[in-house]
Amino acid sequence: MKNVHIFLLLILLVPQIGFSQLNKGDALIGGTIGISSSSSKNDFDKRSDFSVHFAPKIGFFVLNKLAVGTDILGSYFHNDSDYNSTSIGLGPLARYYFKDGKVAPFGQISGRINWNAYDSFSSSGGKETIERQSYNLGLAAGVNYFFNENVALEASLNYGFQKSNDLYSRYNTLNLQIGVATFIH
Repeated sequence: MKNVHIFLLLILLVPQIGFSQLNKGDALIGGTIGISSSSSKNDFDKRSDFSVHFAPKIGFFVLNKLAVGTDILGSYFHNDSDYNSTSIGLGPLARYYFKDGKVAPFGQISGRINWNAYDSFSSSGGKETIERQSYNLGLAAGVNYFFNENVALEASLNYGFQKSNDLYSRYNTLNLQIGVATFIH
């Protein structure tokens, strides 16, 4: 973890001239990492949950201000009482920047297919694994704040609709994500 902090600090401290120029032929590499932990207790049960996700994005500017690329997801969820899940996802994305400069607002659409494995544990010690696919459609509105010409802090508000390949599982999500984006000119 210390190496990650040193790497990010070096990127931010490297002097650059100007700010974003989002031109045809440039590349975008970025993403988010999230960690969550929670616990709950009531008269009948005590429960702790832990989750981690890693969501890189890679894109290429096919036109000035328009990047297309790949949306990737890796996630793990653990419930200390009876449940674990692991997901890996991959799909296309398109991102349009409304303007370039030190502050660059964008809109994004993405689709992804996820491969999910769910492990449930019974009180007798048995384990059952269920594997499913799910499909995700995402919309995002966000902004990049450029520290220099190549590195930006990214914040976005994201809506996602996910449907599993069974008939009953549909999810709507709304979340705020913060990450780092690197632009290669």
